[in-house]
Amino acid sequence: MRKPNIVISGFLVLGLFTCASASVVAAKTQVRSLAVDGDPLRLELIWNEAVDLDLFVTGPAGETIYYGNKQSKNGNKVVEESNCKSLVAQPKFLREVVIIPSAQRGKYRVSVDFIFHCGTGLEKADAELILFNDLTSDQLSDQKIVVRRQFLNTVAMEFEVGEK
Repeated sequence: MRKPNIVISGFLVLGLFTCASASVVAAKTQVRSLAVDGDPLRLELIWNEAVDLDLFVTGPAGETIYYGNKQSKNGNKVVEESNCKSLVAQPKFLREVVIIPSAQRGKYRVSVDFIFHCGTGLEKADAELILFNDLTSDQLSDQKIVVRRQFLNTVAMEFEVGEK
């Protein structure tokens, strides 16, 4: 039996833009989960509103994978993504998925950004970040978030993968 080796921290960072300055408000939560160096992980972002949300995952080596860089040097990759064009074709399929085939020891940062309202006029969307062991399909973490379309709006979750 393995010991808890991932610590997941959630951060909600809201930037409020005023004439010459920006202020940031942050709230933090912590959840313990199970994963170790070498485990295959799957991170899913799921939402219900017809807007374009984007998932960004930065690994311990500092490389970020997202719609513009779909695969990292160590094999982490975006395997599913939604955008305004795909939402017209499949309006009920609102999901982005990143696979980490062999988790490396260290910290990962997960961010979600509200890119476009896709003609809906919406300024916020409820979403869920779910982390799975991709081999066993065990759910390691589940975090509900609200993503807002505004200056410096970022929702993030950080987790650390431990030694075997």
